[in-house]
Amino acid sequence: MIVHLTMRLTIRIIFLLLAAVFALQVIPRVVERKLESESLRNGGTGIISSDTVTGRSLALLLPALSPFSGIASAAARQSLGWVFLLGLPVFIMAILKGRWFCFHLCPTGFIAELAGKLRPEVKSRFVSMPRFNELLLFLALGSALFGYPLFIWLDPLCIFNGFFSVWHTPVTMVSLLPAIGLILIVALSIYRPNAWCYRICPLGISQELLGKAWRHIHSRKELASTQVEEGHKPELGLGRRLFISLIAGGVTGLAARNIVGKQYSIRPPGAIAEDKFTAVCIRCGNCVRACPKKIIFPDTGQSGIAGILTPVLRFDPEYCAEWCNECTKVCPTGAISRISLQAKNNIAMGTAVVAKQHCLAWENGQSCMVCDEYCPYHAIKVIKNDEVLCPEVDPEICRGCGFCQAGCPAETKAIVVQGKPQRTLPHVNLQGT
Repeated sequence: MIVHLTMRLTIRIIFLLLAAVFALQVIPRVVERKLESESLRNGGTGIISSDTVTGRSLALLLPALSPFSGIASAAARQSLGWVFLLGLPVFIMAILKGRWFCFHLCPTGFIAELAGKLRPEVKSRFVSMPRFNELLLFLALGSALFGYPLFIWLDPLCIFNGFFSVWHTPVTMVSLLPAIGLILIVALSIYRPNAWCYRICPLGISQELLGKAWRHIHSRKELASTQVEEGHKPELGLGRRLFISLIAGGVTGLAARNIVGKQYSIRPPGAIAEDKFTAVCIRCGNCVRACPKKIIFPDTGQSGIAGILTPVLRFDPEYCAEWCNECTKVCPTGAISRISLQAKNNIAMGTAVVAKQHCLAWENGQSCMVCDEYCPYHAIKVIKNDEVLCPEVDPEICRGCGFCQAGCPAETKAIVVQGKPQRTLPHVNLQGT
């Protein structure tokens, strides 16, 4: 018994450390720093382009292990990507062994368990709590069928992965927000040990139900006779409340999809439609950490309550570089599609708009066309205004990369990218090519 417990503890510690390494993207960052140093020593710029294999895509491994978020997001997108296959081992293990992943590998569960042991005198406080996990699971699955899965950001692997989004340089109050989920789980586990794992976690209950379903199928007659003799209802029965949860989830998901998406934030390139994005995104923070320009931040509410902690782009003082598509490689749910660099450069994330009242050329008559000099897509048109060259944006060319906004010398930015539905524009030759 002692040997078994020691092995289990050792495995959990090792997996916790590995999960932290993947969440922090330690391996790709070490490789990138080495390549950047070599580039500088050889007289280069130190910029590592997307053509260089950096290994950032390893970051999607941990959150992609969850069959709960994988199935819900696949149902919402109505498509299965190769990332979905990463969750199959946990899915199969749940069928055969129920909560085996919870008991032996889940890093969030392990942390919650350790937190609960800080108060050994408190025993089974969670018993009086309703089983919110069943309700959350079926609400998520029901709403996913209508394209807007609810609560998949409660997946424990997503919460653990998102905790490490605080390692976004520079560290700000905004970058600290994704850490709240794991902190709340720890606080709850101290107050009510095991409450998270057995009463709230949707991944845990999904494994439990899969294990029960498998046992029920293979011992149906034995279970039925035993339950009849003891006067119990079938253990697996979903019951009226779970059926109602599925229906309620579907109705809520349909309503939510029609409500959200009316205002557009600037999303990473390849983001799916806004009326699905805020639900399919699990707030894992992978894209935030993958961005070498550090322009992706967790949303603090500008896209509405439904979009809180989803990724948005800010273009001061940097921009979305034409040589980079790293954020498209690390999304575990397909909220951001995996696209090639050429495809990324043909996507308009938004459209830049000139605020003439702030423009040095339009308002003050000064010679300034910095935005035109910076734009890599040739989207700035030159207009003569009283013999002064002034900028205008061609919306049929502008990609919304933010280079013009980042470089604008005006005290109040005279050219700002506005969020719009992403669309694909005709290919243009980049400046310098």
